[in-house]
Amino acid sequence: MAEYLPPALEAARAAVEAHYPACAGAMVAGSVMRGEGTAASDLDIVVFFEEGRAAPHRASIVHAGWPVEFFAHTPKSHAYFLAQDRADGTGTLAHMTAFGVAMPQETPLIAARRAAAREVWEAGPPPLTPEEVEDRRYTLTELLDDLDPARGSLERFGALSRLYLKLSDFTLRAAGRWSAISQKTVFKTLCVPSINSCISSFFGSLSFLCVQRFLISDRY
Repeated sequence: MAEYLPPALEAARAAVEAHYPACAGAMVAGSVMRGEGTAASDLDIVVFFEEGRAAPHRASIVHAGWPVEFFAHTPKSHAYFLAQDRADGTGTLAHMTAFGVAMPQETPLIAARRAAAREVWEAGPPPLTPEEVEDRRYTLTELLDDLDPARGSLERFGALSRLYLKLSDFTLRAAGRWSAISQKTVFKTLCVPSINSCISSFFGSLSFLCVQRFLISDRY
């Protein structure tokens, strides 16, 4: 009997076989595999090679109608970028390879990289230094100043968008949690009741203030 595979996993396997047939194994992750994908979601696939068999790189393709993002690594490059991820406080690669689905099966190489990724993920990001805290506070203050009604509406909308990302990053990192690097991933990362409540409360009051400012501004 033929093995049944969910469509996303079947597409991921086919993409790896077509584009990286010589790889030592792969893992697929992302919103589609978590059941949270949309029609525009892609397949995030980490492809592993033995040392010296391929140079680390990224590639974006469309395979059989599926957008695919490849992350090709050797064990050394994977370890290097795991360390970079932790230093940045994002943990993107760590999450993908700690919880991704192995293809075609769990090999010793994949098991070793998964264990390394889980170690990084469970350790969490490094705490912010006092200098990093002050730097983030300075940036947030500047962005709040940019909401001045004397500025143009497009400038204020841009400042508000940046404020959302910067404040969310600061709130998460100050709480010792992994941050995120885009509006989409920030929203998902904020789905923690205590943190979500804090951010929602701030932006709820800020939104009211912004509406007031827009209404009294001659530039809107």
